[in-house]
Amino acid sequence: VATIAKAKFPESKIIIVGKNPEKLRLFSFVDEVYDVSDLPEDFTFDHAIECVGGSGTQDAYREIIRHIQPQGTVVMMGVSEFEVPLNTRDILEKGLTWVGSSRSGRKDFEEAVQLMADPKVHARLNLIIFESNPIQEMKDIYHFFEEDKLTAFKTVAKWDI
Repeated sequence: VATIAKAKFPESKIIIVGKNPEKLRLFSFVDEVYDVSDLPEDFTFDHAIECVGGSGTQDAYREIIRHIQPQGTVVMMGVSEFEVPLNTRDILEKGLTWVGSSRSGRKDFEEAVQLMADPKVHARLNLIIFESNPIQEMKDIYHFFEEDKLTAFKTVAKWDI
Protein backbone atom coordinates (compact mmCIF):
# COMPACT_ATOMS: atom_id res chain seq x y z
CA VAL A 1 0.00 0.00 0.00
CA ALA A 2 2.85 2.40 0.81
CA THR A 3 4.41 1.72 -2.58
CA ILE A 4 1.17 2.56 -4.36
CA ALA A 5 0.54 5.64 -2.19
CA LYS A 6 4.04 6.95 -2.94
CA ALA A 7 3.61 6.31 -6.68
CA LYS A 8 0.17 7.95 -6.87
CA PHE A 9 0.86 10.81 -4.43
CA PRO A 10 4.62 11.48 -4.61
CA GLU A 11 4.39 14.79 -2.73
CA SER A 12 2.54 13.25 0.24
CA LYS A 13 4.36 12.56 3.49
CA ILE A 14 4.18 8.83 4.11
CA ILE A 15 4.90 7.40 7.56
CA ILE A 16 5.06 3.69 8.33
CA VAL A 17 4.36 2.29 11.80
CA GLY A 18 4.87 -1.41 12.45
CA LYS A 19 6.26 -4.14 14.67
CA ASN A 20 8.33 -6.37 12.40
CA PRO A 21 11.90 -4.99 12.02
CA GLU A 22 12.47 -7.10 8.89
CA LYS A 23 9.45 -5.51 7.20
CA LEU A 24 10.18 -2.00 8.49
CA ARG A 25 13.66 -2.07 6.88
CA LEU A 26 12.01 -2.37 3.46
CA PHE A 27 10.42 1.09 3.68
CA SER A 28 13.47 3.14 2.72
CA PHE A 29 11.38 5.07 0.17
CA VAL A 30 8.97 6.65 2.70
CA ASP A 31 9.48 9.77 4.81
CA GLU A 32 9.53 8.20 8.28
CA VAL A 33 9.48 4.70 9.79
CA TYR A 34 8.64 3.89 13.42
CA ASP A 35 8.46 0.79 15.55
CA VAL A 36 5.06 1.01 17.25
CA SER A 37 6.70 0.51 20.66
CA ASP A 38 8.93 3.59 20.10
CA LEU A 39 6.38 6.17 18.97
CA PRO A 40 7.01 9.64 20.39
CA GLU A 41 4.27 10.79 22.77
CA ASP A 42 3.49 13.78 20.51
CA PHE A 43 3.31 11.65 17.34
CA THR A 44 0.25 12.53 15.20
CA PHE A 45 -1.05 12.11 11.68
CA ASP A 46 -4.15 13.05 9.68
CA HIS A 47 -4.98 9.82 7.85
CA ALA A 48 -4.23 6.15 8.47
CA ILE A 49 -4.34 3.08 6.26
CA GLU A 50 -4.43 -0.01 8.46
CA CYS A 51 -2.98 -3.12 6.80
CA VAL A 52 -2.28 -5.24 9.88
CA GLY A 53 -5.14 -7.74 9.93
CA GLY A 54 -5.24 -10.88 12.02
CA SER A 55 -4.69 -10.81 15.76
CA GLY A 56 -2.81 -7.49 15.63
CA THR A 57 -5.79 -5.51 14.36
CA GLN A 58 -7.11 -4.47 17.78
CA ASP A 59 -3.72 -3.07 18.85
CA ALA A 60 -3.36 -1.27 15.52
CA TYR A 61 -6.78 0.37 15.88
CA ARG A 62 -5.98 1.40 19.44
CA GLU A 63 -2.75 3.13 18.34
CA ILE A 64 -4.45 4.78 15.37
CA ILE A 65 -7.21 6.22 17.57
CA ARG A 66 -4.63 7.38 20.10
CA HIS A 67 -2.44 9.27 17.62
CA ILE A 68 -4.73 10.42 14.78
CA GLN A 69 -5.73 14.08 14.60
CA PRO A 70 -9.39 15.07 15.06
CA GLN A 71 -11.42 14.79 11.83
CA GLY A 72 -8.94 12.22 10.50
CA THR A 73 -9.75 9.33 8.20
CA VAL A 74 -8.97 5.66 8.81
CA VAL A 75 -9.00 3.12 5.98
CA MET A 76 -9.32 -0.46 7.21
CA MET A 77 -7.72 -2.96 4.84
CA GLY A 78 -6.37 -5.70 7.11
CA VAL A 79 -8.74 -8.64 7.51
CA SER A 80 -9.16 -10.17 10.95
CA GLU A 81 -10.74 -13.54 11.61
CA PHE A 82 -11.89 -12.22 15.00
CA GLU A 83 -14.35 -9.57 16.12
CA VAL A 84 -12.38 -6.43 16.89
CA PRO A 85 -13.67 -4.06 19.58
CA LEU A 86 -13.35 -0.34 18.86
CA ASN A 87 -13.27 2.57 21.29
CA THR A 88 -16.32 4.31 19.86
CA ARG A 89 -16.19 7.09 22.47
CA ASP A 90 -12.79 8.30 21.21
CA ILE A 91 -13.81 7.79 17.56
CA LEU A 92 -16.89 9.97 18.04
CA GLU A 93 -15.10 12.58 20.16
CA LYS A 94 -12.43 13.01 17.49
CA GLY A 95 -14.99 12.98 14.67
CA LEU A 96 -13.11 10.26 12.77
CA THR A 97 -14.26 8.79 9.48
CA TRP A 98 -13.72 5.04 9.09
CA VAL A 99 -13.87 3.30 5.71
CA GLY A 100 -13.26 -0.37 5.04
CA SER A 101 -12.54 -2.29 1.87
CA SER A 102 -10.90 -5.54 0.91
CA ARG A 103 -12.35 -5.74 -2.58
CA SER A 104 -11.06 -4.55 -5.93
CA GLY A 105 -12.86 -3.99 -9.18
CA ARG A 106 -11.75 -3.99 -12.80
CA LYS A 107 -10.58 -0.36 -12.66
CA ASP A 108 -8.38 -1.16 -9.63
CA PHE A 109 -6.82 -4.09 -11.48
CA GLU A 110 -6.12 -1.96 -14.56
CA GLU A 111 -4.51 0.72 -12.39
CA ALA A 112 -2.40 -1.89 -10.60
CA VAL A 113 -1.10 -3.22 -13.93
CA GLN A 114 -0.15 0.33 -14.98
CA LEU A 115 1.62 0.97 -11.66
CA MET A 116 3.58 -2.27 -11.94
CA ALA A 117 5.02 -1.05 -15.24
CA ASP A 118 6.97 1.50 -13.19
CA PRO A 119 10.38 -0.12 -12.47
CA LYS A 120 10.52 1.36 -8.93
CA VAL A 121 7.10 -0.05 -8.05
CA HIS A 122 7.96 -3.41 -9.59
CA ALA A 123 11.24 -3.65 -7.67
CA ARG A 124 9.59 -2.79 -4.33
CA LEU A 125 6.83 -5.34 -4.82
CA ASN A 126 9.38 -8.03 -5.66
CA LEU A 127 10.88 -7.52 -2.18
CA ILE A 128 7.67 -8.62 -0.46
CA ILE A 129 6.42 -11.36 -2.77
CA PHE A 130 7.51 -14.98 -2.38
CA GLU A 131 6.82 -17.25 -5.33
CA SER A 132 6.10 -20.83 -4.41
CA ASN A 133 6.53 -23.85 -6.63
CA PRO A 134 3.74 -24.33 -9.20
CA ILE A 135 0.60 -26.09 -7.98
CA GLN A 136 0.12 -29.10 -10.21
CA GLU A 137 -1.75 -31.50 -7.96
CA MET A 138 -3.64 -31.58 -4.65
CA LYS A 139 -0.60 -32.19 -2.43
CA ASP A 140 1.01 -29.02 -3.83
CA ILE A 141 -1.85 -26.97 -2.38
CA TYR A 142 -1.05 -28.22 1.12
CA HIS A 143 2.65 -27.50 0.56
CA PHE A 144 1.79 -23.99 -0.65
CA PHE A 145 -0.11 -23.15 2.54
CA GLU A 146 2.68 -24.55 4.72
CA GLU A 147 5.21 -22.34 2.88
CA ASP A 148 2.88 -19.36 3.23
CA LYS A 149 2.88 -19.74 7.03
CA LEU A 150 6.68 -19.49 7.05
CA THR A 151 6.96 -16.17 5.23
CA ALA A 152 6.15 -12.77 6.70
CA PHE A 153 5.34 -11.47 3.25
CA LYS A 154 2.90 -12.33 0.46
CA THR A 155 2.98 -15.68 -1.30
CA VAL A 156 2.04 -16.14 -4.95
CA ALA A 157 1.23 -19.47 -6.57
CA LYS A 158 1.09 -20.44 -10.21
CA TRP A 159 -1.82 -22.79 -10.77
CA ASP A 160 -0.81 -25.47 -13.28
CA ILE A 161 -3.67 -27.93 -12.85
